[in-house]
Amino acid sequence: SNILVTSDGTPKLLDFGIAKLLHPDWSLETDEATATMFRLMTPEYASPEQVRGLPITTSSDVYSLGVVLYELLSGERPYKIESRLPQEVANIVLTQEPIKPSAITNYKLQITNSEAETLAYDGKQTVGDKPNRKLQIANRKSLKGDLDNIILKALRKEPERRYASVQEFSEDIRRHLVGLPVTATADTRFYRAQKFFKRHKIGVLVGVLFALTLISATAITTWQSIVATRERAKTQQRFNQVRKLANTILFEYHDDVAKLSGSTTLREKMVKDALKYLDNLSTESLNDKELQLELVAAYQKVGDVQGNPYLANLGNQDGALDSYKKALTISEELFSSDSGNIETRIAVAQCSEKIGDILWAKGESAESQTNYEKALSIYEELRKTGDLPEIDRITALYNRIGQTKEQAGNLDGALENYQKSLRESEDLVVIDSLNSKYKRAVSIGYAKIGDVFFKKDEFQKASENYRKSFPILQELSDADPTNTVLRRTLSLILARVALTEMETGNYSQAVEFNHKAIQFQKEIASVDPNNVQIRNDLAATLGNLGQTFGLMKNSPASDEKFREAISQFKILFAANPNYSQIRSQFARL
Repeated sequence: SNILVTSDGTPKLLDFGIAKLLHPDWSLETDEATATMFRLMTPEYASPEQVRGLPITTSSDVYSLGVVLYELLSGERPYKIESRLPQEVANIVLTQEPIKPSAITNYKLQITNSEAETLAYDGKQTVGDKPNRKLQIANRKSLKGDLDNIILKALRKEPERRYASVQEFSEDIRRHLVGLPVTATADTRFYRAQKFFKRHKIGVLVGVLFALTLISATAITTWQSIVATRERAKTQQRFNQVRKLANTILFEYHDDVAKLSGSTTLREKMVKDALKYLDNLSTESLNDKELQLELVAAYQKVGDVQGNPYLANLGNQDGALDSYKKALTISEELFSSDSGNIETRIAVAQCSEKIGDILWAKGESAESQTNYEKALSIYEELRKTGDLPEIDRITALYNRIGQTKEQAGNLDGALENYQKSLRESEDLVVIDSLNSKYKRAVSIGYAKIGDVFFKKDEFQKASENYRKSFPILQELSDADPTNTVLRRTLSLILARVALTEMETGNYSQAVEFNHKAIQFQKEIASVDPNNVQIRNDLAATLGNLGQTFGLMKNSPASDEKFREAISQFKILFAANPNYSQIRSQFARL
């Protein structure tokens, strides 16, 4: 009732405008200011400073407009003033805080016919002519938040805490209507985000949906990555376990088992199983150089048990040669990609040496010697740089080269290399007198020199060298009685001594040494019947004994031993027709 809206939509506040027209010289600072003001103003819309009689400012207009907005939106006034008594009005306006407009319930605005006519004056709204028509806010929750804060900021007791101007007040209302942040609310990130969401619901929802999809995809990918990582870890663990098992079999169990009687067949199974595992691992990890080197070692050990003449073997020389060549191919590929790697150079030398062993056993002396010399050259270079871990390999290769020369009939060349081997071995023993490998190499050196003298018919020199070899081996074998390698070597020395005794006419001594050698060989063969190496040794020694009995004119005994030897050779020859040692010894019988 205190606000008039003109026909062009301009609102007019009647109270104070009329007061000023009636009393232009009136001052609010007189003693009767408060009492007079209650006669000139509408108390329900008066600001606290008006009630106190203080000067009216723009801030007072903001307050009064805040009361108007409060009433428009809630249907109630901020304060319940029952009377116009100055003291009651002052007490309520100055001390009470208005409740939030959104907290007022059951808002119903009674409109009289005259009021309806006023509302419809501009022709934009038709209310009708029925009295007591009711208008009601449909959604009270819409008042919460910005509108509550805007109104309460306009109604603050302290003028300085209200809007600085009506325009600022109006601007906050406009910002609310278009969904922008308002100054009446704390400028927090959450509040700004909330306003942004209200202005751009569709865009935000699409963005949230996209973000959720992205987060879900990321979560799924991350989980899959975690699972994949776990699976890779499990796979790597299994890989390492299998690899460790294979290497344990090859480099620990196998080397210990190889010393035991009757282990040839078991060794074959062990190395083949280990090789199968390593082969499978190799296909999974072609770039793993260490694994490739382990594979080289596995193929070497397979070849050893298949047919290496210097070790207990199954007589399969072709299979052994194939295994050694596979090992050589891998090691040469590794060497070509990293020529400075010591391990790969040693692997190439080892494979070449083992291929030479097989070629020698096949009687291919020239090719055998070529492979031995290739290995020796690598070992000699590594020794100069101090990178050769097994220095006794040079000793062994001089021995091997001597054998190829002996096989080819070059006895002087053979003797020269055997003597080099012996000198190398003796030098090693000086450095490490307790090393059984070095001592055995010295024994072998004497035995090989004795072989050359024997073939030269210098039996006395041959016997001297054999008898130097024998006590060394006897000592080593006594210290390690389960070592079949030492016992087999000891039996060979006994058989050589027997031959020199036979050639010098000491037949009874020859028979005695032959019997000792045969006893060792039969013991080894009985528990390891598939060991071609020891069966070949036994057949040769039986032949030597038969020859000795023949020289003793003991024909029955000679015939018995020859037939026994021939029976052994036939079995070996049938299974290994290309084994040159078997062929030559069989032919001599």
